[in-house]
Amino acid sequence: MSERTYKWYVEPMGSYTNRNIWIELLKEENASQKEVVIEGKMRKRNVWECEYNLITKLVRSNSGFAFNVYVQEGNGVIRPWKLKKSKI
Repeated sequence: MSERTYKWYVEPMGSYTNRNIWIELLKEENASQKEVVIEGKMRKRNVWECEYNLITKLVRSNSGFAFNVYVQEGNGVIRPWKLKKSKI
């Protein structure tokens, strides 16, 4: 049985978040900005493809970033990923 592969996407919901994501992505080799269609959405979204560790860093940062997260398993559809709020 083959291992599942995932692609992660983050959609900044403002220029402050977009700028900070871009700064972080400069450190990653495989990061890129793309226009994709999300499952259940009728229009394309501008997202950053990134590693999962960036998403966890954004969630934990508590810096007022506003963003949506999407995931794609293999060559499947790109779907919203529900972020869980942890209690600290």
